[in-house]
Amino acid sequence: MGSFGVPYNNPVSASISNSVWSNWIVYQTQQKKILGSSAGAATTSSSTSAPSARESQAAQKRAKAAEVSLQFHPNGTRLLAPKLVDELGKTQAQKEQVSAILTVLFQEFDKQAVKLGKPNDLAFALSYFLAQNATVYRGKPDPKDEQFLDLRDTIVAAMGQNEAFAKMTDRQKQEMHEMLVSYTGLVYLTYQDAKKRGDLETAKTMRELAGLNLKAITHIEPERIDFTAEGLTIRKQ
Repeated sequence: MGSFGVPYNNPVSASISNSVWSNWIVYQTQQKKILGSSAGAATTSSSTSAPSARESQAAQKRAKAAEVSLQFHPNGTRLLAPKLVDELGKTQAQKEQVSAILTVLFQEFDKQAVKLGKPNDLAFALSYFLAQNATVYRGKPDPKDEQFLDLRDTIVAAMGQNEAFAKMTDRQKQEMHEMLVSYTGLVYLTYQDAKKRGDLETAKTMRELAGLNLKAITHIEPERIDFTAEGLTIRKQ
């Protein structure tokens, strides 16, 4: 169940967060070890052999597979929008308003994704979800394009080899993509509108919802999550 009360519609999406976040933590730990050992390695032996052509080709193949596993071919229709409209709109007028907002939201996100060269990309949607919810939750300025892209590349490296993504169908990836974009976008737009109107109560509620979004995917208390110039960080308990 997401923060808006709309359930995941397939078991793959429902279980994704369990494997996603464990992969993320493992990857971050590995990177810290690599960075910590690189300085010492540089001062020891300079005779360390460079990767062979076969090893380089294998690494490129893995990177390509990771990219492909997080991309999808859309079917031309919105899968999650009708469910969100029914859940969030109690009257016909409200349903029409929610539908109009979602249409613009998806159009603007897709336009930006194309501009940055990441259309129909689950990793980019997840980057948007994590970074934007974290900044809303903490009341920070919006991330810059390059920060979204940097986080997206880290997500690919950390999670692209996960078999759960490779097994997902295009429809399942599209559904999860729409969930990430819509849940984030609705919170973000409402938060920004509330700030402009000086509606502190609604702004506070949206920050709380952003925290619930983060917890739904990461299974980590949002107080431990931050997005800084160094990227997405997790504070130890």
